[in-house]
Amino acid sequence: MFLSGQKGFQFVVPKVPLSKLFVEPAINYLNKKGSNIYLSERVESITIENNSIKEVITNKRIIKDYDKVVFAIPTYALSKIIKKEFLEQVKYSPI
Repeated sequence: MFLSGQKGFQFVVPKVPLSKLFVEPAINYLNKKGSNIYLSERVESITIENNSIKEVITNKRIIKDYDKVVFAIPTYALSKIIKKEFLEQVKYSPI
């Protein structure tokens, strides 16, 4: 964090683990909004038909019922599970 003045150089270290500070509140918020969160699943492949994602295949299941698909991984990693032609059409927004 960068601040102005004499305190602009001080490090800010949280007193709690980062998962308690960021992850748990985010999960709670998403759950309250009706989202489903699944942890420890590896996406193995994506099925695409008519320029649309039809299935997300993980190491645990096949997901077909969703409104949106968000991949929070770099494009080079995404290119391992999705066709390059489709990847060129995907909106990319780095964090």
